[in-house]
Amino acid sequence: MNTPRFFRTLRLPLVLASLGLMTACAQAPLNVTPVSRIGGRPGDTEQRLADGALQSGSLDMAQSLYQKMLEKDPNSPDALAGMGEALFQSNELQRAQLTFEQLARVVPNSDVAEIGLARVAIRQHDLDQAIAHYQIVLKRSPDDLRAMTGLGVAYDLQGHYKLAQQTYTQGLMMHPEDLGLRNDLGLSLILSRQYRAGIAELMKIVDTPSAPAQTKQNLALGYGLLGNTDAAERVLKMELPEAQVQRNLQFYQTVRERLANSAAQSNKEVRP
Repeated sequence: MNTPRFFRTLRLPLVLASLGLMTACAQAPLNVTPVSRIGGRPGDTEQRLADGALQSGSLDMAQSLYQKMLEKDPNSPDALAGMGEALFQSNELQRAQLTFEQLARVVPNSDVAEIGLARVAIRQHDLDQAIAHYQIVLKRSPDDLRAMTGLGVAYDLQGHYKLAQQTYTQGLMMHPEDLGLRNDLGLSLILSRQYRAGIAELMKIVDTPSAPAQTKQNLALGYGLLGNTDAAERVLKMELPEAQVQRNLQFYQTVRERLANSAAQSNKEVRP
């Protein structure tokens, strides 16, 4: 699929990802306690302590506890899943990748391993590899929410907005109440310059208390790129200090100008 010149030049999805405006769902921590229990003992004290440390953000402690488990059993699926997640959250991506690869060998057809590898690949900007991992999961489990979300995000980061929007829409057909998918669809529409459509999707969930943290900023982005600065400012002021509001508004203006300049240059190039 060809990406429009103005987005190829600006690399807008990567800019937004660096600002935290892309979905958090695809990169969110795995729910290790129930998900990683592939073959272990739910009542194991060491496992509970390790999972608790991971979920509380005590990553060094979690790694230490999972390492002790792996010293006893190098092929423990639960310890491998937890260790991979702890390493990923610590941004030790190469070690996380090796750990999830080992989990995939120990537990063939492990969705936990494939999703872990996909998330590592996204953070390493290896989007083709991430897509391949998510597609493997979806072939086995067509309604897997995390795989759908991650696949859509990977497509968005590549600039393949139609594929991303198809993925989110299919996901919403299976999970109509999922706020993360709705947020991602809205942002994807904004990225593809369908500002009003994106705003309409985000307006459906922006007042919902459990909506993703990025929803308001994505809505403000839609208004800002549309040129409705007043509406963007009102949304931003709901949760940001004035200085940050002004920085965001300046960012929207800069993006609008660069998009306009790139589009104008592109039009010149296609004229005979």
